[in-house]
Amino acid sequence: MSTTCPHCASRLNFSGEQEARFGQSLAKLPPGESLKFKCPKCGGIIELTRPAANPAAPATAQSQQSGSSGPARPAANPAVPATRPSQQSGGSELARPAANPAVPATAQSQPSGNNSGKVQPPPPPPLDWLTTGEVTEQGKVEDVPMALLVCQAGQKRDCIAAPLKGLGYQIVCTENGREAKERMRFVNFSCIVYQTNLHGGLEVSSFHNFMRDMNMERRRSIFYMLTGTELRTLYDLEAMALSANLTVNFRDLAKLHLILRRAFQAHENLFGPYLEELNAHLGI
Repeated sequence: MSTTCPHCASRLNFSGEQEARFGQSLAKLPPGESLKFKCPKCGGIIELTRPAANPAAPATAQSQQSGSSGPARPAANPAVPATRPSQQSGGSELARPAANPAVPATAQSQPSGNNSGKVQPPPPPPLDWLTTGEVTEQGKVEDVPMALLVCQAGQKRDCIAAPLKGLGYQIVCTENGREAKERMRFVNFSCIVYQTNLHGGLEVSSFHNFMRDMNMERRRSIFYMLTGTELRTLYDLEAMALSANLTVNFRDLAKLHLILRRAFQAHENLFGPYLEELNAHLGI
């Protein structure tokens, strides 16, 4: 089924499912009523009339009685759509019914009050979405995990960033602990990597103390990794003593992509069911 909008002359093509819905809606209308909908391109009102009770003879505008094969003129009633004339039969033209008897072949808009013949600008866009609050955004990427690397710039930081990017993380890097805490005020980082010797050691590091003292409601959503020369890779007991989720020695950074996959899986297996139950209890 295809229909031409009488306002903007745009050709509207409807799928079989849409035709069926139009047919069902028209069948439920009482005689004399019409189905109205907006043109998706210009917003103008398009009107469909209910066909006659006999599906073999739908409501169409009769063509002009003529011996010629010219196009049929629309009926005087603007609510009745015009259809194409059939082949000549007995010197007169008969209106050809639409393929779907429940849907007229052409939609007729409401009569316009301005018949001056002047070119009118297109109407303003419909603002129905302001009432419904439904907005469709294209090309928006949601729930991209963020990783904060509080590490010294160089080869080691690059070795850390590469596997995290491969796992889909968006990387933010800084060497300043104060800047790192400031960034955490506005961004929810899923993973934070801290270099232990960056600010004189963990004992005097204000950033590490900040992570240790963080409230658990926020801390449990962050995977906190420590890396340094004195650490032992994948040593859970050491990580727990340092209030971290993972410890990695510098010499093992070349295999960090394998270490992270194993550590993330173990973290999910350990805390995943607990977090699901907690979120369900809190209604999150």
